[in-house]
Amino acid sequence: MTAISTPTNAPTTMTVFAANVRAEWTKLRSVRSTTWTLLAAVGIAVGFGALVGVSQMSSWDHLDPSEKLRFDPTFFSLSGLWLAQLAVGVLGVLAISSEYATGQIRATLAATPHRRTVLAAKAASFTGLVMITGVVASFVSFFLGQAI
Repeated sequence: MTAISTPTNAPTTMTVFAANVRAEWTKLRSVRSTTWTLLAAVGIAVGFGALVGVSQMSSWDHLDPSEKLRFDPTFFSLSGLWLAQLAVGVLGVLAISSEYATGQIRATLAATPHRRTVLAAKAASFTGLVMITGVVASFVSFFLGQAI
């Protein structure tokens, strides 16, 4: 009687997940809409925040003393982040739907049949990219608003 042994070089769950994250990162990086959508998000966040900051500062002389006490320049400089969320939402839809439109999802699911792993890798790569972009946009908006 022979025993069935498992191969010693079988990939672990973390190895498969890391490979899927690398693949999803490559997909996000290779699509032109990712760059344009992220640039639009940063532009909207910084531009709208600066516009609101300038409009609020131009009315500073006409504010009542109680309104001057409640004036929050940080809120006004970061007000563009609300609109930038729309661009990030569009990017999320494009990141998922472009794979279905081209039929590339069949190759993805053939390589990794575990849908949860694929979905987690998509979420991790997208979240990492958006977090970095959001931090950059927030800092630029804040410091520009403080300068205004």
